[in-house]
Amino acid sequence: MSNFLYFHSPGDPFKPIVLAFHGTGGDEHQFTELLNDLAPGVGIFGVRGKVQEHGMNRYFARFAEGQLDFEDLAFRTQELADWLKTRPELENRETIALGYSNGANIAANLLLTNTFPLNKAILLRPMYLPTAIETLDLTGTTIQINAGEADPICPPEQSHQLAEKFTRANATVDLKMIGAGHNLTQADMIIIQQIVGDVLREG
Repeated sequence: MSNFLYFHSPGDPFKPIVLAFHGTGGDEHQFTELLNDLAPGVGIFGVRGKVQEHGMNRYFARFAEGQLDFEDLAFRTQELADWLKTRPELENRETIALGYSNGANIAANLLLTNTFPLNKAILLRPMYLPTAIETLDLTGTTIQINAGEADPICPPEQSHQLAEKFTRANATVDLKMIGAGHNLTQADMIIIQQIVGDVLREG
């Protein structure tokens, strides 16, 4: 079994835990301080991607900016899912995936391949992925997609296509257009706070 570097803050074991996926160049701690500020006490499980691109951490390879290696994406998604299933920290916990850019893409592909159970997902600046969904049923899964209106890396039309794909798989999808580029803004922070905070109150 292939191991990943990770960070774990358990929070309340009877409430959902955030499975955090960083953007290119980030690590397992990218969302830790932010989540502690926005939702104090939340459980966090941050995972570092194993692929290196000029010294930057990623979850899967790409040929160039905006040109993803879909074969590597498939392999890395299965590798990650297999490892996550072995983690006792996630056993019997509802999970909220939180991913940014490259991290949003790996989280989206976990959903599209149904290789690891995710109850909710917050996908920040994701791209469209061609993963087949013919038999996929995401009924009961809630997915938040935040797209940058002027994003040169993950064009908003790709987020629209991804949202439509999840909708066809019966997920409940909310697509928000953020007045920004690829960078995250206060509007993103507010949405994260609302979703994670609501889950903590309900869990």
